[in-house]
Parts: sequence; structure tokens; C-alpha cells
Amino acid sequence: MLEHQSIVGYCLELLEPISPTAQFNSALEQHDTLYQTAELATLDMDDPIERIHFVLDFYYTQSIFGLPNAPVQAKDYDLVSALNTHTAASSVLAIILADLFSAARLNAHPIIAKHKVLVRIELEENQYVFIEASTGTSLEWSEVKEYLNIKDKKQAQIELPDAQTVGMLLLSMYKTALMDKGLFAKALEVVDLIISHEPDNPYERRDRGFVLQQLNCDSFAVDDYKFFIEQCPADPLAQIIKLQLDDISNNTSSIH
Repeated sequence: MLEHQSIVGYCLELLEPISPTAQFNSALEQHDTLYQTAELATLDMDDPIERIHFVLDFYYTQSIFGLPNAPVQAKDYDLVSALNTHTAASSVLAIILADLFSAARLNAHPIIAKHKVLVRIELEENQYVFIEASTGTSLEWSEVKEYLNIKDKKQAQIELPDAQTVGMLLLSMYKTALMDKGLFAKALEVVDLIISHEPDNPYERRDRGFVLQQLNCDSFAVDDYKFFIEQCPADPLAQIIKLQLDDISNNTSSIH
């Protein structure tokens, strides 16, 4: 990641290898326009609250970013699609929103817990604003703890993910949505991309094994499944996958 590169810029860089060129270039242009507008329009705004209100109005009212009208689809977890259509799942909306707050000279970060994402803005030491991105509304601390299912942490103790963590989460959510919708060819592209960055992640290797099996590439799934079993022998799924490996071996033997 380049120094001073935005989180969205980094995530787009990750997605480039699996994105159609025309759509990717359009998303880059959209991001540049959004980022520069938020940056330039707030240059003379000294009050951080004024900058927050500007970005929220620019994002939700002027640019009309929001949730899809229909049930969430796999494409709603694709950042490239989100920037082009201004429609996305709430977690993707949060990542773009945090990026625009940063453009407006606000110390903003997406915060993540179990695939739920909020935006945290630090105003002063121990003074924070939390934004829920599907609506753009601010949350009280008690609501934040309930939303993220955290109990003992204080506001300043919430872990702030770096760009790489956000990027991997974004890819993982996209992959999961593709798998849930049965779009296994695209899911294979995404999980291959994740594994190129995290080759020893046993859960991603397990998921790739599953995707390969759905694409009738059982023999290629074996190595990924074996890796998962070796790395996570106590995982309840490991025993189930062992049985699947026996079936794959039997099928392969019968073919020969």
C-alpha cells in the first residue's frame, strides 16, 4: 500500500485483477471524484462537526448512496459495483463513508466485529462519533456495544483495522455472498485472490476446497481440504471433510 493511499484506494487495488476493466476504471473515476469533492468542499470548514454534516449530506443526499431496494445480492459486496451504482451492503457503505470522512480531514476509521462494520470518528481525546452506515445515523455508546456485541471495552479500546485487514474482510464478505448465491466460478476468483495474500489461512483454503468441489473439480479440492484438516483438527467440520475426502478418493479410484 502506498503511503497516504486511502482505504478505498487500497481495496480497489486488491480488486483490480478480478474486475472487468471498464467497470474498474469507472469505479476509480467515481472514487476520485467523491474523494476530491469531500476534500475540497471542506477545506475552509474548521469545525469538525460541520465537516461531518457536510460529508453525510454529500454521501446520502447529494450522491444518493444507500442500501439496495431488493434483498442484498452478491454484487452488493463488490466495492467496484458499489462505487458505480451507489448501492451496496451496509458494510461496504461504511468503508466508503470512512474514506470520505478521512478526505474531509477527520480521523475516521471503519471498526469491525463479526462482519459488522461501523464508522468511528475521533473528535478529541476520548470523544468519538459512531455512524451506522446503512442510514447515516449516529449511535450512542450503548447502541454501539449492542450492535458490535462488545461488552467490556471502552470507546478508545476498540481495535482499528489497518487497510489490509479491511481489504481482506471486504473480499471475504464478497466471497461468502457469492457462495451463498451459488456463483461458484466468481467465488473461485475471489478466494484465489484472498489466498494469494494469505496462503496459509486454513479457513480460506477450506472454502476454496468447497468451491472447487461445487465446480466438479474434486481432485483439485483435495489439497485444500487436507491442509484445513491438518491445521484445524479440532474444528467440527474437519471430521465431515475427512468423510468427503474418502468419497473423493473412492470416486477417483472407480473412475480409473
